[in-house]
Amino acid sequence: MDLIKIVVALIIGYTPLSLSAQRIAIMGAMDQEISMLLEAMTHQKRIQRGGVDFYKGKIGNQKIILLKAGVGKVNAAYSTAVLTQNFNISALIFTGVAGGLHPEIMTGDIVIGENLLQYDFGSLNEESFELWPFYKIGGERHEELYIEADAHLLELSLKASENVEFSPVVNRPPRIFSGTITTGDLFISNREKANFLYAEYNSLATE
Repeated sequence: MDLIKIVVALIIGYTPLSLSAQRIAIMGAMDQEISMLLEAMTHQKRIQRGGVDFYKGKIGNQKIILLKAGVGKVNAAYSTAVLTQNFNISALIFTGVAGGLHPEIMTGDIVIGENLLQYDFGSLNEESFELWPFYKIGGERHEELYIEADAHLLELSLKASENVEFSPVVNRPPRIFSGTITTGDLFISNREKANFLYAEYNSLATE
């Protein structure tokens, strides 16, 4: 899977953000999204905390924590909380499968997220749905709808994608896109909703 190649290339080229925390965490929602990374890890050790399985090890020379969060934002938030309470990490990367929204994105293409938007959090009345920014733990509202990706990791991801030789998928090499990814607790199989997310928020993919 070519997405895994980018993640591995990113990991190998990663420079720790902190001398005191040099381990990267990689999260996927399903077994299929982390299995190839698990195969690539050496010095593996399985640790269970809070019902979540964590795998400590290395890819190349980089220390890694790998975990399956489960599907949905609640599971992702819970697993992240357990992760940060039990391990000292310098970065968190989420990897997995998403549905393409850009009209040129095809099966096998890869979207690197520049920012994230949750499309199902807001206020619904008889006439419309108003999207809200998320609320911080302290209770105050985040000022922007979009959650920005870490600039350093984004730069490294784009560079890593340039150094990967991709295998053809559906008779063409995968293309790399970067931009907005939308997230929500709905499986989007409705073309009208997919077109709306792309037109309204310029979302390249949704998960």
